[in-house]
Amino acid sequence: MKRLTVREGVPVSLDANMALAVRRRLIALQGELRPRIGFLSGTDALPVVRNLVGSVQISPDLVLDIEPKTEPNGNWAAALIDLIVDDRVEYGGQTHEASHLPRLVLADALARLYAEQLDGAVRREGPLAVLVQQDTTRQRLVGRLDVSKWVTHSLIHPTEFPQRQTTLTIDNDYTRALGWVAEALAVRCTDAQLAARLRHIAARLRPGLAPHTTVDPGVATRHIPAQWRAYAPAWSTACAVLRRVSPVHRSGLLEGFGLALEPWPLLERLLLRSLYAAAEQSAAAGKPLRAQGHSSHALLSAAQVGDPRPPLARLARARGVEPDGSLWVGSRVVATFEAKYSRADSDTTFRSHVFQAMTTAAALDSPMAVLVYPEASEPVTWAVHGFHGKPMRFSAIGIDMFGYRRGAGDELRGQRLLRLVTDQLGGSPTDPPC
Repeated sequence: MKRLTVREGVPVSLDANMALAVRRRLIALQGELRPRIGFLSGTDALPVVRNLVGSVQISPDLVLDIEPKTEPNGNWAAALIDLIVDDRVEYGGQTHEASHLPRLVLADALARLYAEQLDGAVRREGPLAVLVQQDTTRQRLVGRLDVSKWVTHSLIHPTEFPQRQTTLTIDNDYTRALGWVAEALAVRCTDAQLAARLRHIAARLRPGLAPHTTVDPGVATRHIPAQWRAYAPAWSTACAVLRRVSPVHRSGLLEGFGLALEPWPLLERLLLRSLYAAAEQSAAAGKPLRAQGHSSHALLSAAQVGDPRPPLARLARARGVEPDGSLWVGSRVVATFEAKYSRADSDTTFRSHVFQAMTTAAALDSPMAVLVYPEASEPVTWAVHGFHGKPMRFSAIGIDMFGYRRGAGDELRGQRLLRLVTDQLGGSPTDPPC
């Protein structure tokens, strides 16, 4: 099988047939996953992959490996794993395994992490069994009799008792989901030994049961039972996978769809984790600071239009802004943040980013507006003219998205954001700006 490595946002020079195959596959993928930003741009001869990193199976003999646009030098696959795993599940706060992963394609890195998590849980606790209620019909009563159904059928089948039986079983929603994810990752990864290991662990998780099963994606909203907390790391990873690959049909998995992710939501998640870390550090220093994620704020009230309604009345509805993150002291905003998954190589792109960030800050009466980019970069700050000091400072900073590691990575980025705000607003961010 041929593997072709391309960079996100860079035109790919291919022969006509291969370029057509790439375009068709990415268009089909957009229909399956319905991203907010399309995966394909460029021309027919020079397609450009955007808003997608990882690996995509283009044809039975071609896999497209897509690297991030920021040209990261480190293990960017492990960084994405730390970002896609849900941090609300408590299992030590860090995915230590991710820091030891070799440089792999995203599917292999995630499969290796999941194998370590699931294997450790099965070795420690054995197969995950829970109480399940099942409706059965048996010739002896071992559960709760369904009287209405029995009365209806007793004349025809007097020795059969319809009943609801509660049993402790390993064939439950949790093991089905964990086993399904193991198989999904096994068919995606390029390491045959790793794929075999995942399938072996899944067989130990569900001994004696069918290896292939269907799963309800809604199970990803559930929490693992408290008595099975050893499975929490594997369950967190499984839920992250379920939320992202559930639109792909089983046949697609068996064809080796690959594992690809939209990176821009992960940048917003990294920003929010960093802001929470900054707020915690400020609070530890005795300066109360509150972090907030997406929030809606008014910018324009609905316009009043009379009769007859002018054609532009179609635009008269109220308008608002929604920062990707913000820092607050009580009811006063200190800084607003906009995450932009972009290199901002052109003045036109950067100009639109500036206007969005400035408008949002002005609507919230924020003294500072910050643009956050995925690359690694020290901050650059401009003085703002006009706006009556709201905002009075504008900054752009790169938070090294693809060099991230959970825990220490949150603390480091929190320190950088807190220092940026403190330095630009003069002393403590909790003090009123001059």
